[in-house]
Amino acid sequence: MRKLICLALWSTLIVSAAHSGTITQFTDRSTFDSAVGSTTVEDFTNGSHFPITTGVLNSSTNLVVGSGSPIIPGMIQPGVTYSTTVSGNTYPYDFNIDAGGGFAGGFLDSLVQPNSGRVLTVTFDGPVTAFGFDTNYLMGNTFDITIFFAGGGSFADTISAPASAQLGFFGFQSSAKDIISANLHGDYGYGFGFALDNFTFTEPGGTSPGEVPEPSTVVLLVSGLLGIGVWSRKKQAEEGVQNLV
Repeated sequence: MRKLICLALWSTLIVSAAHSGTITQFTDRSTFDSAVGSTTVEDFTNGSHFPITTGVLNSSTNLVVGSGSPIIPGMIQPGVTYSTTVSGNTYPYDFNIDAGGGFAGGFLDSLVQPNSGRVLTVTFDGPVTAFGFDTNYLMGNTFDITIFFAGGGSFADTISAPASAQLGFFGFQSSAKDIISANLHGDYGYGFGFALDNFTFTEPGGTSPGEVPEPSTVVLLVSGLLGIGVWSRKKQAEEGVQNLV
């Protein structure tokens, strides 16, 4: 009996941990929009605000910056936190909302390379189905992306960046609503750790329309234990009959 209970628990854990979405990639924004439905787009304002010495940018950021107007609460769309490791000084410009460079209005970047390279971490307030962004040659020749899932596991890829100032779109859609965060960094081919604009994401949290929720670990565990209980009672009854014969 003990062995069977342990087996049921182990099987339940395997089923729970193994689930993660399959990523579909897009390089056309209109195709992405048609596939994922309603989204929110963060354009990082219409001008420069730098440096972001706290290393954190979200809808609650309240920061006086060295160049440009202050970043105030509500200036950034809710639902996402953008963060990176910074020195905390006004130079180097670790983390910025910049302008120019082929982008329209403000764009998010890291200008100076630290010894270990700088990674942008994008953390959603709740699981999302999809996200995407615009970038150009300032991202470098290639950029690395790692996507993390709510059920564990990750997806990673190295992608060729656009070779000119013209913006290119890159989108990522999961087959489940389970994307919780992503890491992103370029190869510093043009002196930037990352450079992106028009960050687009589906609504965080809840369940996607038409998506069937995955069974919870508790439900699977209870089902397994109930099955073991039925089997145990049946076996005890059979043994009782054999003892009477």
